Amino acid sequence: MTLIIDEAEEKKKAAIEKERSGIEPMATLAIEALKPYGKPKVMLTGQQKVSVNCAGDGWKLPVIGFLDIEYPDQGLVIDLKTTLRMPSKMSAGHIRQRCVYARCKGNSVVQFLYVTPKKVALLEDGNVDEELAKIKAILNRTERFLTAGDRDFLASIVPVNPNTFYWRDAGGIRSELFDA
Repeated sequence: MTLIIDEAEEKKKAAIEKERSGIEPMATLAIEALKPYGKPKVMLTGQQKVSVNCAGDGWKLPVIGFLDIEYPDQGLVIDLKTTLRMPSKMSAGHIRQRCVYARCKGNSVVQFLYVTPKKVALLEDGNVDEELAKIKAILNRTERFLTAGDRDFLASIVPVNPNTFYWRDAGGIRSELFDA
């Protein structure tokens, strides 16, 4: 048993060190990639909260986000994404996040700057109107489902994929949901 725990701890330490060793080269590459845009607005004062209201049949809620970097004079918003492996395209979640930011900021261009320890890429995938319609459809289906019966009962029987919205190593949350 001790050997298994020691192996797991060593793997965890190695993963942490791999992430840590990427910080400096990612910061250097990100700074270089952003230099042509000049002095940003948001990054100097912390993240800026933005929101857009989404309404459906009998419900209304704000969808919020936090901008990383804004260049208002250029009509540009850049969201910084650090990663050890460069994606060839944006994930569905990042596309939706980008589209919410684009709606919140009106005519601004919203791009995601992906930075690895070795390279950078600016991506801008997804049609804003189409993606926001998908988000609204998901929220409408969820609301219809939850109003179809006892909310607590319905929420307790819905299968959850913890890989889609939990931080890595959130074992306490996973065990609470799946080991109960």
